[in-house]
Amino acid sequence: MKTIAYYDDRLRPEDEARAFIGVDRFSCIRYRKRTLGEQVRAVLAGAGPVEVVEIADQDGAEAAARSLHDGDQQVRVVIWPSAVIFRDGAAATIVLAKMRHVQEPFRATPGRQDGPTVFFLDATSAAAVLRRPLWLDPEASPIPGLQTLPDQAGLIDLTERDQLFDLLSGTFDVRHFNSVRHDGLVVTKRSADVAKLRREHDYYGHLASAAGPLRLFFLEPLAFRSGPDWAEYDLERIGAPDAAIQWIHGAFDAQRFARFLEKLGEFLRRRPLRPAAGGRAAAERLYLGKVVERQRQLRAHAAWPAIAGMLDRLDPGGLEAVTARFERQWRRFADRRRSWDEAISHGDLCLSNIIYCRQSRLMKFIDPRGAACESDLWMDASYDLAKLSHSVLGDYDFINHDLCELEVDRELAVRLLVQAPNRTTHQAAFQAMLVDLGSDPGFVRACEASLFLSMLPLHVDVPKKVVAFVAVARGILDRLEAT
Repeated sequence: MKTIAYYDDRLRPEDEARAFIGVDRFSCIRYRKRTLGEQVRAVLAGAGPVEVVEIADQDGAEAAARSLHDGDQQVRVVIWPSAVIFRDGAAATIVLAKMRHVQEPFRATPGRQDGPTVFFLDATSAAAVLRRPLWLDPEASPIPGLQTLPDQAGLIDLTERDQLFDLLSGTFDVRHFNSVRHDGLVVTKRSADVAKLRREHDYYGHLASAAGPLRLFFLEPLAFRSGPDWAEYDLERIGAPDAAIQWIHGAFDAQRFARFLEKLGEFLRRRPLRPAAGGRAAAERLYLGKVVERQRQLRAHAAWPAIAGMLDRLDPGGLEAVTARFERQWRRFADRRRSWDEAISHGDLCLSNIIYCRQSRLMKFIDPRGAACESDLWMDASYDLAKLSHSVLGDYDFINHDLCELEVDRELAVRLLVQAPNRTTHQAAFQAMLVDLGSDPGFVRACEASLFLSMLPLHVDVPKKVVAFVAVARGILDRLEAT
């Protein structure tokens, strides 16, 4: 029997939710680096063979209903509202595959019976639902024999504010962990790298004596447990998404972003400073030495020959030419630096490691670099600024969420296109904050280029990102050389 799946994207988020996430369709919300629409359509297709049709408005719904009414009546129809998402995609695929072979009408709901509902119907009943969304009034024109299916996929009703915010507050990047699990109160991060997790856990404690008030910006680890080849620690779960999720969705208008920077500036201004041991030589090891070492790792990877070919089309001199330009620019701006101070540093202060609630202005940092002792808290004072810059100016989060394309022109040269809204005002506000902090924006950008060139082997599992990061570094160098 033929199966048609309608992905119904008519329902819109309420005003508060739209302001919070920055998009006006549930299907456009990005969760774990894919839109919810992409995830649902993949599950629908995976339960196939099935024809997937998207409904964007009432006219589309009417057209779909007419098609069902006039077409083959021996068809099984799935109607999936975009306001419903699943916690377990594999389970959802299995349920859908089974329902294709069941003749009785079924519905699956995330909870309340008058909320968005997934339907499994015959053509006639499906046409009626599409013409008038019955889940808004389940008693209107009831479907004979309609049964409610037990929820086996962990369905979530995104029209419920708390469930939407709960989903977006669970977008933890598991790249550095073997697993991340959470419930309503606690997040537990687990890894086979026991020493790394111990350093992360101990970071908060070392802040007590070095810079006690700064602990207000960090989530306090609640527990640490370990075994011979594993370790884990707990954190309080905050019901707000990280700043990167809000940034890529365009949830920050200019005023809201200014308030975000104001709060962030409170941390940056309160950081204790001290003269760096080794001064410029220590900074060169951090910014130049790391690039050399990481690129050595990249060239040893099996994917390097293919990546190298793409980089040659990005820049005639390949990665070597871009790296040489970076070293020249870093040294040029380093020569302008009057002192070499260290600061108490997070060590990875990008937007994805900042939990932020715009309504309350609650700001909490997660996943610090870690500290085995108090001296490990200190890094070059520009490092955290460069990390922020690679999110705000360097489009790191858009690339990391695959919101970019590599375009090949007629001469087969490669260039990067980032799918991002206009952020000129936001970026100007960030650069103004750097100046207000007494930093040299040019030097910060040179350090930012170091970050992009040193992170390459960490993302080699997605070669497209490696090429994109080199393209960003090349663009930064173009701007620096023009000054």
